[in-house]
Amino acid sequence: MKTRTCFAAIVGIWALCGPALATDGMVSYWKFDQGSGATAYDLLGDNHGTISGAQWIDGQVEGALNFDGIDDYVDIPYDSSLDINAPLGITLSVWFKLNSYPDNLHQGPIFGLFNSAGQGTKNYLFIGKSTYGNHIDWMHWPSPSGYITSIKPDLDKWYHVVAVEDSPRRAIYINGSLDSSDNFSQPYQGNTPDTIRIGSRADAWAPYYFDGSIDEVAIFNKALLTEEIEKLYDYSSAGYPYPVDAKIFAINRIERAIANKLEALEKVNAALVQEWDAYDALEELLESGDYGDLTKADIIRARQEIHSAIQHQELTKKALDRSIEKLQDALEALGWEPPPPPPPIVAANLPLEL
Repeated sequence: MKTRTCFAAIVGIWALCGPALATDGMVSYWKFDQGSGATAYDLLGDNHGTISGAQWIDGQVEGALNFDGIDDYVDIPYDSSLDINAPLGITLSVWFKLNSYPDNLHQGPIFGLFNSAGQGTKNYLFIGKSTYGNHIDWMHWPSPSGYITSIKPDLDKWYHVVAVEDSPRRAIYINGSLDSSDNFSQPYQGNTPDTIRIGSRADAWAPYYFDGSIDEVAIFNKALLTEEIEKLYDYSSAGYPYPVDAKIFAINRIERAIANKLEALEKVNAALVQEWDAYDALEELLESGDYGDLTKADIIRARQEIHSAIQHQELTKKALDRSIEKLQDALEALGWEPPPPPPPIVAANLPLEL
């Protein structure tokens, strides 16, 4: 009997239901399961993508996105958490299904990091040109011997592809089994990436697009072991999402809640400043004796109402402060350690102005 763990966001956007075992090292996970809207949500991080043209469909695991090969893509703002260097270990896992083979060498892009104004593709997975066999390719460019190629996929058939690099080894796994591997130690030599795309390229080359469906895109900051890759395939081929570490999921949600509460606290403080300004202005109006079409009682009543609002805001502020403290305690209980503070800024020895 399978043990299952289910998470659901309050707003109903994300859902994760699957076996409780997990694969660690996952940085971002785009499930493509919400079925509507223009946002591809990242289950683990904040690397949400904007959907341009791609259509919601049934996928390998719940929902997926279908790309028309003409102008559809998902744009993900660049974030350093996804700019993983292969020598440190990186894994990309994705399900895809082709509608047609590309006519151009790079016209079947699945995932990649790009420089929008220059040349260079990093951690780039794509389907190659028909004259090259329509293989599944994984590469950095420009880099000597940047390619590693795999099988030619059939049309209208779902494939699970996992690309792994752990210098000097790199490999492509198809449907849970090793398909190709080689040794490759050349670092990425292109322009610094500034955007991330699913379903298209986004560099100075001609705009190339993927014609087919994409589902369950995940990126890891480590090179997964064979047994971990097999686990990803076994779960997702059976209709389960990839296994996600429940602890990491909980920590991520707590961190987001703290960030939201800090933002709310900032707004409460700003509102308090405005309320006190209004209160002081009415005090000056009372002292001036020039009430215009108001009476002294009107002004006093307004001040009392503002003061009551301030008291309620102060209670809200205390509640937010206390709530944030409790969430931080929860993180501590889970073994989370806050990042070290930035180094102090040392003032330069500037000459004094006389």
